[in-house]
Amino acid sequence: MMFSVGYGIQNRVNKMREISKDDPTTATILAAVHFEWMIKRAIQFTSTSYWYLAIEG
Repeated sequence: MMFSVGYGIQNRVNKMREISKDDPTTATILAAVHFEWMIKRAIQFTSTSYWYLAIEG
């Protein structure tokens, strides 16, 4: 199962909760991947916005 960027955070969380009822192992793996993806996006955002602000300032 893969989630696209436009799927939305709340939709991902709801889908993982739904999967966890039948298959908790898969839901745990999906949650870990989701967490990693969120951290990656935050790092990319802060590094991009930092350089953007440094160039503009």
